[in-house]
Amino acid sequence: REQQEMDEIKLVKNEEEEDAEGKAESEKLEQQIQQLQQRIKTLRSSRKQIQSQTSQILQSKSNLNHRHNTYQTDHTRAFDAYTSASSRSLFLEVELEMSKGWNVTNDCFYIWHRGPYGTINGLRFGGEVSPLH
Repeated sequence: REQQEMDEIKLVKNEEEEDAEGKAESEKLEQQIQQLQQRIKTLRSSRKQIQSQTSQILQSKSNLNHRHNTYQTDHTRAFDAYTSASSRSLFLEVELEMSKGWNVTNDCFYIWHRGPYGTINGLRFGGEVSPLH
């Protein structure tokens, strides 16, 4: 009977030790769960910040692309205007050089000669040349 009581006492002590170990392990697991939950909260907060920053960066990128396209369009238009003006300038320089050879009076009056007499629009001018003695 004593042996049986001793076995029961040992069994109770083993159960108490197992309960204490179980409680310690349970507390340890609870602590790990709390740490993991805190880590999850931190990660979620970081993710929200990153998403916000990403959104701002994408908005800035969109604005910069729009500005770049606007400037590129303005540059292209200005370059086209410059090219057109340059071509027009070259054309006008050629026209000017050609017009320097024009004689306006030839367009207004038909000037020619008929023998020793000059004519303007068919009218004879000048006199007979007297021979020199």
